[in-house]
Amino acid sequence: MDIMEEGNLMDRVRILLQRDQVYYAEHQKVIQENVCRTVAGGLLDFPKTTTFVASKIVTWWEESYYLLFRSSSALFQGNTSVDFAKDEEDNISVGKSITPQEFVYQISQSTVKILNHLHTLSQEALDHADLTVLTGTIGTATLIKNTIWIYNQQFLRTNSGISLSKELKIFQNMSDALAERLLDLHCRLISLYILQDVDCLNWSSEYPFFEGERSSYTIQMWWLYVQGTLEDLWISMPPKMAEQIFSGILNESLTVLTSRYMQAKPKKARGELLIADLSNILFCMFKLLPAICENGDEFLGCRIVSNVIRDIHVKCHLLFSCFLLRGLPLPILYKIFKDGIANVPCLVKRENNAIEPWIIFAASEKNDTIPPEVKTCDNLPFEIMLKYQLQVLLSRAQPDWPLLLKVVRMNDGWLLHEILHQVLVEEDESENEISFECCDGFLCNDDCPITSNAQYAITHLVLSIGSTEEIEKTLVKVLEQIPEKWAIYFNYSQIWNQNRPLWIRAIISFILPTIKYMKKIIATSSKSSVPSEILQMYLDYMKSTINCLPEGVIHLSQLIENVLPADVIPLGDSSLIQLMAITLYDELGSESPVSELLCRLETNDLQEFQKSISDLTQNLTRNLSDLRSEELNEVLVNHILTEKSGRASLKIIYEYLENRSNWLQVKLKMDPRINIKRGVLHKMFYIGNSEYDQVLSRAWIPKWASLINMPLGLTTEMIQNQLSSRPEFDQETTLSKHDQAIVTQIKAQFVPEIKCAT
Repeated sequence: MDIMEEGNLMDRVRILLQRDQVYYAEHQKVIQENVCRTVAGGLLDFPKTTTFVASKIVTWWEESYYLLFRSSSALFQGNTSVDFAKDEEDNISVGKSITPQEFVYQISQSTVKILNHLHTLSQEALDHADLTVLTGTIGTATLIKNTIWIYNQQFLRTNSGISLSKELKIFQNMSDALAERLLDLHCRLISLYILQDVDCLNWSSEYPFFEGERSSYTIQMWWLYVQGTLEDLWISMPPKMAEQIFSGILNESLTVLTSRYMQAKPKKARGELLIADLSNILFCMFKLLPAICENGDEFLGCRIVSNVIRDIHVKCHLLFSCFLLRGLPLPILYKIFKDGIANVPCLVKRENNAIEPWIIFAASEKNDTIPPEVKTCDNLPFEIMLKYQLQVLLSRAQPDWPLLLKVVRMNDGWLLHEILHQVLVEEDESENEISFECCDGFLCNDDCPITSNAQYAITHLVLSIGSTEEIEKTLVKVLEQIPEKWAIYFNYSQIWNQNRPLWIRAIISFILPTIKYMKKIIATSSKSSVPSEILQMYLDYMKSTINCLPEGVIHLSQLIENVLPADVIPLGDSSLIQLMAITLYDELGSESPVSELLCRLETNDLQEFQKSISDLTQNLTRNLSDLRSEELNEVLVNHILTEKSGRASLKIIYEYLENRSNWLQVKLKMDPRINIKRGVLHKMFYIGNSEYDQVLSRAWIPKWASLINMPLGLTTEMIQNQLSSRPEFDQETTLSKHDQAIVTQIKAQFVPEIKCAT
């Protein structure tokens, strides 16, 4: 679409919107473009996609912002593709400027035109159920809202008395309203078209559905629809908004399903269909729920923060109770109720923070039974808890950095140890260094391209925040398992060898800032000095600044000294001196005379240096192993994210877990995530790795006795209502003499109001 880049801003905006309207009328779509993956989401919940119109208008606004403040806003800082003041040949000349009042007027007038345009597009999209256009308008409204918020914050900081709060509120309401309309559209499609099937829902039929060979179409189509919806939302929508919409879809559809199946009174021919449908719903929810939970504890039902998640757990609990009471074989039912309905174990209330019973049921189908003695998440075996934490982490619409940190620090960094062992000891071929190019998305910045290498990222992360135990169990234990070639980099004769592995480079990166600082000082004060004097100055500076090094590096050097082979002797008999020496060698370069002298140093030349290190490391400990609260993870993540190398480390580890950890998922018996791209037939006929209709096909048989003996917190009224709705309790159902005797004895325990005539 042709656009006008010159002239008055208001004229450009008006013409752009007109041409976009014409384009939509001709093609019934809007031009969309991706937002940089490092910008999408975050605290302001930036969209993952937006429209071409929104990107152009925001760029034009930023030009005016630059004219006003002579610097880019936080939205464009670090942007590699946009520079608003290269020279006077650009659209913005250096001499131009505008007043704050003019800038606010431009924003205010532009928002009126954009708002009208979005109203038109969104109404057309809703009339035609065009989800692509609707998500595009949501992306536009969200991007405009966030841009105005950033500009408004700048005015607040300058105390100018000028505000964009009115425009901000308008687009906040607009984006919220569009999200509600999208949620309503999905819910109406599900309730009116997906969950309606006269044949499947004909509980009074005397004939089994599909001759008893399959469960209902409605649940299977619902399962397929919500999988596709999840993928679409995760790809196109602002992450937080996507999770809110998807949680609303699950909650609303569960309301319909819970009401339907709790009240259903099927004939004998349709009784098995109801049991199959209920089991399939629970298995599907077990796969869908992690995508909207904060952590594994919330997924398991132990510590729930969100009211929506609490509602979903309650409805799944009701469906599970219905499944049990409707599906229990009569002989087991007789044994359970033999001592009276008031004495059944399922009446016992669950403990606080207990794992949800329906989760235990759904997990057991995956051959990953939660031990019966385990009551809460706190007592869950480490590997099982890690599995569910990972399930939630990798299912979210965007990376959750505090949760990632919590997961990798569990059990003194067990997960990091396993990954590092895989890439160093097992020599994982997928660990070859891969450079990601810039995504070319809107607002792409210098954080976008990263080099993916897990050994560098893990080393950097552990040295940044790891305790002594984590450093030892994660790094040192793995190094001991590598063939002895790892240790040669700590031999004094290898200072010149710059062919070093990435884990060594990660250690050097912590020492390099100190060396660079020394180099600047010495460069200005040693112009007439000889190389030997310069080297001595470096040694003196390094000796005086070792207490400025990160504690993680000092601890690691101590631990490495304890495991070095006998034939490896570091410079000055100190791993820390060796690391500082090779960092200095790299910084000075191999052609420097000082570097040549550095390689010839003897232990006698470093005695004072050794003493300083000995004094520093005496009684030095770093223990964070007992501080793993959510608050601490938030603090540590904020510290890590302030540095580019820290941000890259977290992204690399997350990317590895997301795309390269098949071996880990097999080890932990994890099913593939719901948003992994698979064929439509696989999505329809499989739930995770298990075939659909596990209970109906007898591929998996529930352990009925153990399930009904769990504390479920049921009431006698609910038990009686559900049992009375079983086909065996219908007077017209023909039963064997044995089964009839069981039914008669159980009916005798019913209170008169619910008691059925025999």
